[in-house]
Amino acid sequence: MAETKIRIESSRNNSSVELQIIIIAKIFWQTYQLQNFQMKYTKQKEH
Repeated sequence: MAETKIRIESSRNNSSVELQIIIIAKIFWQTYQLQNFQMKYTKQKEH
């Protein structure tokens, strides 16, 4: 019983860590896309 409980808890922790990584990756991707868009936009304005 104790072994299965530990396994469940560890799998829960893993999934939460995976979720955090996914969320962080999404945020990084969005900010990266935003920066690229702003750079293109400012370049177009200059020309």
